[in-house]
Amino acid sequence: MTDRYWHFCAIAKDGTPVLRDGSLALGPGETETYQGTLKMCNTGLHASKRAMDALSCAPGSWCRLVQLEGEVLHGADKSVATRRLILTSFDARKVLHEFACCIAETALLISDEDGDVYWQAIEAKRAWLRGEIGDKELAAARDAAEDVGGAGAWPASWAASAAWAASWAAAWSTSAYWAAARDEIGDLLESMLTEAAGATTRS
Repeated sequence: MTDRYWHFCAIAKDGTPVLRDGSLALGPGETETYQGTLKMCNTGLHASKRAMDALSCAPGSWCRLVQLEGEVLHGADKSVATRRLILTSFDARKVLHEFACCIAETALLISDEDGDVYWQAIEAKRAWLRGEIGDKELAAARDAAEDVGGAGAWPASWAASAAWAASWAAAWSTSAYWAAARDEIGDLLESMLTEAAGATTRS
């Protein structure tokens, strides 16, 4: 079986996925190509075997499952190739918001935080995802968690943020919370994205 890799793109204002250079990201069945010398983290078409590795340097929330072809170089957390075949392509914003809630809960459990306001901020995020509350109510829940302070404030507050960003994933890779559950959390992300990719393929 050919290896599959994960790759994230940004989303333009009109909702279309774009690459880092601003060009349109191709869709399923299409192949992106690069002509030139490959250099890890610099030139070529990149992707990662683990979704968490791909997320840690993602420019946005558009997720793609790909195959790397042609000349391929492998690094510790990513690979680079001259051809990238797109297998599946989908907007992963909701999945990543839910994932943020899951790892915020993990942080609270590991740190033994029992402040209700932290858990309320995470539940507010899920209510926002369901369309039950708006941005104003979500921001109020986030602010309440920040006002309490303590070890639980920052995971609860960013989980409750209305804006998606990948930066927290990279920050967590060096945190004490992350070290205790790194593999489990990475597997969770993989499972959530794989399920979403399958649903996209079936629809």
